[in-house]
Amino acid sequence: MPKPRRSVRSRAPIARVALALGGLLVLGAALWMWAKSRPTPTAIAPATNAPAAASHARSVNPSNAAAFLAWLAQQTNAPEVLGIGSSLLEEGRAGQGVLCFRRVLELTPESEEAAFNLGVALSRLGDLAGAEQAYRRALTNFPEYVEAQNNLGNLLARQKRYDEAVELLRTALQAAPDSATAHNNLGRVLAEQGKPLEALERFTEAAKLDTNYTEARFNIGAAHLTMGQTNEARAAFRETLRLRPDFAPALRALKRIDPMP
Repeated sequence: MPKPRRSVRSRAPIARVALALGGLLVLGAALWMWAKSRPTPTAIAPATNAPAAASHARSVNPSNAAAFLAWLAQQTNAPEVLGIGSSLLEEGRAGQGVLCFRRVLELTPESEEAAFNLGVALSRLGDLAGAEQAYRRALTNFPEYVEAQNNLGNLLARQKRYDEAVELLRTALQAAPDSATAHNNLGRVLAEQGKPLEALERFTEAAKLDTNYTEARFNIGAAHLTMGQTNEARAAFRETLRLRPDFAPALRALKRIDPMP
């Protein structure tokens, strides 16, 4: 959700140094925009009966909408339909997944998994209002559903509803203080609010909880860079690359900090 060098020469005129620092701050902002533009990772609630679901998904042709809907209307086994919907969603067939999850909710209105997956599917289809409604339904059915709180928080942030997102993600952390994802997500929203120091605290905590969390390490570097702390940013980007040597954003960030002569 990255490598080395020297950025500003000590003998450069003051105006030049200021210009270089300004460029780094712009880079920090650009990195935040990169993080913001990335699709939010959204876990899919696991299929209840994966083998049976996969078998059914293969036997029904979801490209024939009328036939699929007719078949779906006859299904009364909610866990099986949930599994089929999860399989379709994982295959990139979000539209058919939506139909399955809605059918599950007709059969079992209290299913937080179906509501959550419906939110994921609608979000992938660009229906943010529908996704928000689905996530809120999942939380009504299971108020401490941390994944739903995380996804809804990210969804609100995408719409620049930052205060709502922060409140929701703080609630998620109260329910799951050891959730690295929740710490990182909260940090991203705080960063977008222009609070890099608070964001850095969340990213640091996320990296402590999950030492292999590449995005959290990268975000630590971006937070330092936004505050003009190039040495700390450099170290964080190098650590990001140690975890994932092909992580292009960190490679680009280091190249901008330490351009080759």
